[in-house]
Amino acid sequence: MSILYSIFSILSLLAALFDFLFYKIPNILVLGILIFAVPLLLTVLSWDQVCFTLIASGIMLVISFGISMMGWIGAGDAKLLTVSTLWLASLDISSFVGLMALLGGVLAIIYVVLSPFIDHVRLKIISLLTPILKKSTLCSIYLKEPFIFATAESYRQTKVPYGIAIATAAIAISLTQFGGRL
Repeated sequence: MSILYSIFSILSLLAALFDFLFYKIPNILVLGILIFAVPLLLTVLSWDQVCFTLIASGIMLVISFGISMMGWIGAGDAKLLTVSTLWLASLDISSFVGLMALLGGVLAIIYVVLSPFIDHVRLKIISLLTPILKKSTLCSIYLKEPFIFATAESYRQTKVPYGIAIATAAIAISLTQFGGRL
């Protein structure tokens, strides 16, 4: 089980990194989180836990895509939130949602206040990682797209990569449930 949660944590961390750098979460990462949830659901959890997990994930799907349709979060965030629920519903779904909401609020405040600085950091990281990222087909696709600024001048809205809050909360809940031993 700890190997599965380690894989989940790594994929979540990668999703957060992509969301920070490109404001997009690759579907392949979300699919990986979903695929690795299947052995957890089939071998580790009891039938009652599987049913609860599937119901909680279904509810999260409806809620998160509703929030996405209102433009408050991106579709990638909604997908990441839904598949993360498959991993965390049987552990502590209320703590996950509460921590994620708290982190998302803090993240939004940070982005509103520091978006020009954050853009500068993102550009530096992307330029440093470009030689490595070009070797990956997945990453090279994102490098070809124009840089997305945190504050869109045309709408005066700040983009916030809520995938960071989702992944951080998911990893934190996983770690607390396993006493820091994944």
